[in-house]
Amino acid sequence: MNQKKVVLIGVVALVALGAYMFFDYSSKNKVSTGAMSRNIMYLTQPIYFFTGVVDKVEGNIITLSQKQVPTPKTVTLSYRVTVSNKTQYAQPMMNTMYLFKTAEPISPPKASLKDIKVGATISVNSAIDLRTLEGSSFDAVSINLSQKITILNGKIAAVNGNIITLKAFPPMIMGMYPGSMIGVTPIPPQEKEYTITLTQGTEISRYVYNNSASSAAMMVAPKAERVAQTDLKKDMQVTVYTDADVTRGSVFTALRIEPMMSATPNDSH
Repeated sequence: MNQKKVVLIGVVALVALGAYMFFDYSSKNKVSTGAMSRNIMYLTQPIYFFTGVVDKVEGNIITLSQKQVPTPKTVTLSYRVTVSNKTQYAQPMMNTMYLFKTAEPISPPKASLKDIKVGATISVNSAIDLRTLEGSSFDAVSINLSQKITILNGKIAAVNGNIITLKAFPPMIMGMYPGSMIGVTPIPPQEKEYTITLTQGTEISRYVYNNSASSAAMMVAPKAERVAQTDLKKDMQVTVYTDADVTRGSVFTALRIEPMMSATPNDSH
């Protein structure tokens, strides 16, 4: 066999080996041959979390969307997220700020699929980089819900025994109201009435400060004081710490009620 034939056979062997290694690598790394998601145009770095507004909940499928303005034209990124029994949930809670009572440590209630409502903003973790996702569907590894809001600020409309009618504006949550997108002024919520029940465990308290004009008095920190339930009157501005998410429903139990901070005259003797 002459030298030219040996070289030719060697070249063919190298080409064959290279082709084998390429197809073996491709099969192991599962290069997508399907239609890539159009969202890849707007995702320029590894993305494993997607935050968006819940547009639809159908069984265990959640449709999420996110408004972006990378150009003069508003772009909507949308995904269909599949939730399974392996999906983890997290939802932080607000703490009740007691002045006298020692709050008992409580474990936050576990969130689940039923806590995800249309209009809410959530963040979903994917095991796949969304830039390389085929299509626009993925499985949820974990879901982070917006903080559970348990506080209302409003004015007492009526007092009837241990029941208070409170007029207040529902707290605004990103993505909760129409028009809450980039570049669009959100439509504010409407004032509504809440029914607040007081129990023996409800703490009614506030801070008072000294209204003396002296600089020394002004440096003194305000003092905590208890307020009698009978001192709660119509038109009084209060903050109510409740036992549940105030963005859902209108009937709650008060853990603590804080009337507006008051000033007391200097106690001189």
